[in-house]
Amino acid sequence: MFDNILSSLAIFSFALMITAGHDETEREVLVVQSPSSPLQVSFEQIEVEATEKIESTLSFKYNGESISTGSQVVEQTSEIVPAILIGVTTDYKFVNVTVFKSKSETVSTTKISDKRYLLLAPAGTYGVHIDVYDPEKGLDKVVQEIVVEASVGDFSDLALMSADLARGMEDSPTQKTISEDLSSVIPTLESLEYVDALAGIKTSITLSLTKRRGASLDKDWYDGWRVPLDKEFEALQLQTTEDLLQAWGEIAKAMYVEAVTVLESKPKKYILGDIVNDHQLQKVCENGICSLKWVRIK
Repeated sequence: MFDNILSSLAIFSFALMITAGHDETEREVLVVQSPSSPLQVSFEQIEVEATEKIESTLSFKYNGESISTGSQVVEQTSEIVPAILIGVTTDYKFVNVTVFKSKSETVSTTKISDKRYLLLAPAGTYGVHIDVYDPEKGLDKVVQEIVVEASVGDFSDLALMSADLARGMEDSPTQKTISEDLSSVIPTLESLEYVDALAGIKTSITLSLTKRRGASLDKDWYDGWRVPLDKEFEALQLQTTEDLLQAWGEIAKAMYVEAVTVLESKPKKYILGDIVNDHQLQKVCENGICSLKWVRIK
């Protein structure tokens, strides 16, 4: 969802919304000032309702001529997502805002006024570079690392990320086992302190991975799923057992749905001796030619 949002800002409408239960005076604003000039930059986490309009174009041919009916909105979705409101206070003429997710990956920002920019991005750590220029004053800049925190109680993006990583492992049986074991253990951890509950989650995953057999043993669930997921949790900086278990609960559900969907789409493999609907898979030989057939046994 976020990738779609970031790549299609031109057709999005945004409604800024203050986090429920917090008024204007309680919201934390980080202000950074350049040591060489009055350039000031503020960072304020807010919540944004991001509405995505998905458009479709109907095309057809008439007498060999291609005709398009134009685009029409066929679907509209919206969700509340975390965002950073970047405020720039300066008398410099030109302002440029660049946000980095990594050394080589930039994230788009949207200019919503002369002095305000909106960073709409998943929870995580970002580097923000504010460069200003004026023909009379020259160049100046502010560089600041900021953390976008997830909306409390909303871990759907984390769950989708986990499901995507698990899908990449191509090991649906293990994925199903992990999700089922997590779903079973989570209710038993509700009364524990955060550290102990986290230990319970890790133990459950470790035990699930010991149940692997066959080709599943060749899959690197640690580097392919666990490590990137742990990094996302570090960025979230969760503080309560309730949030921790809710996050892992959503992860377990998403992984289970994904695993079961894949497993049920695969034809079941039967072996000699299996019984289905009063028929047994047997080896039958006729005129020296043998084959496997389902033979009624009742």
